Amino acid sequence: MSTIDYWPSLPTIPEHILESPETVINRESPVKSSRDSSLELSDWLQEVFGEPIVAFYFIFGKQFNNQLGVAPHIDRFNRRYAYNYIIHAGGTDVLTTVYDNNFQITDQKNILEKTWHRLPSNMWHSVHGVDPNDYRIVLTVNYKKDRVTNNPVQWLGDWDYNHSWNYDEFVGLHARIRT
Repeated sequence: MSTIDYWPSLPTIPEHILESPETVINRESPVKSSRDSSLELSDWLQEVFGEPIVAFYFIFGKQFNNQLGVAPHIDRFNRRYAYNYIIHAGGTDVLTTVYDNNFQITDQKNILEKTWHRLPSNMWHSVHGVDPNDYRIVLTVNYKKDRVTNNPVQWLGDWDYNHSWNYDEFVGLHARIRT
């Protein structure tokens, strides 16, 4: 069963609205690993999604947050899905993975740039494999009604992204945290 779905029904973001990776990276932000989207892009996305949304970029890579991915976690938003658009993949071997509550892989994909995908953000999920000399930029869209919550992000635990990790390491870390 696929839990990470491509959404070809959502249109490709027009080139004249899509910001370059350099523009996104150089935008000022109080948070090192995220940036607001432009007003023009937010307006376009609002029209596409048909109701009030919040859109922002996640940026990760060694030079931004010393991470080559995102540790296994469950999002803090009251949303069932994240709608994401990959702006810059961060390498050819980057994998997005979704796990069940027993930490068995339910889906794993190498998601292409400039494609929409829907990810079940209320399930454990992670991203790994960003090239150490590169970075990843993902545009994520939330419905405003799902945005405000007091729930913290539920992280699996500390994770070292300075090496490529695998499923056995992930399960081993989980076992140590549970005990």
